[in-house]
Amino acid sequence: MLLRIDTTSSQDSTVLAAAGEIDIDTVDLLRTAVADTLQAGTRNLVVDLNQVSYIDSAGLGVLVGTYKRVTGADGAFTVRCCEPRVLRLFAITGLTDLLDIDDTVPVALAVSEDLDPAVAV
Repeated sequence: MLLRIDTTSSQDSTVLAAAGEIDIDTVDLLRTAVADTLQAGTRNLVVDLNQVSYIDSAGLGVLVGTYKRVTGADGAFTVRCCEPRVLRLFAITGLTDLLDIDDTVPVALAVSEDLDPAVAV
């Protein structure tokens, strides 16, 4: 699966919501989205990885670089992620100690997981 990044901005905050896989073939999309967002003046950045099924070392490198760039400019950087495989990778690499990771399950996902697929319409 390829990578799609949706951007939502309000005043000095931006959410980059990624969906798909972040790997060597798609990481430039994330890198460019981050660079464009920061160049536009965003001080508070959230990268939402709730719909990301896979991230490799190139993607982790972009997140660490983004963290350094945003916090170095006195901004706030948060990674949203409730995907267990991605969270496990953050834990193994020690990024849970560096990054502000919001691992709460979004309401929409929690509700959809509670639905019985045979009954859902």
